[in-house]
Amino acid sequence: MSMNRHVILNYVDTPLRLLLWTVPEILMMIGPFFLGLILEQLSLGLIASILYFYGYKKYQQKFGKGQFHAVKYWYLPTDGRFKTLPASYLREYIG
Repeated sequence: MSMNRHVILNYVDTPLRLLLWTVPEILMMIGPFFLGLILEQLSLGLIASILYFYGYKKYQQKFGKGQFHAVKYWYLPTDGRFKTLPASYLREYIG
C-alpha cells in the first residue's frame, strides 16, 4: 500500500481559483463594490461590479485572455516592477 503524494495537474497554465472565480476576477468585483461602500452607494457599487465582471468575461470570450493584458500594457502606466519591459508610451525606437 503506497500512498501517492504527488498531484498531477491536467493543465499547467490554469489560473488559481478561489471558489468559482480567478483572483483577477475577484479583484474586479471587490473594487467597485468597496468604492460604492465608501461612497455610501452600496447598490450602485454592487451593480457596477456585476456589470464590470460581465463586460470583462464578454471581452475575454471575444478577444481571448491574453488580449486584455496587452490592452492594459498599452493604455495604462507601468508600475516599474519589470525593468526590462519598455514603457508603453514609447511608440518608436531609434536604433
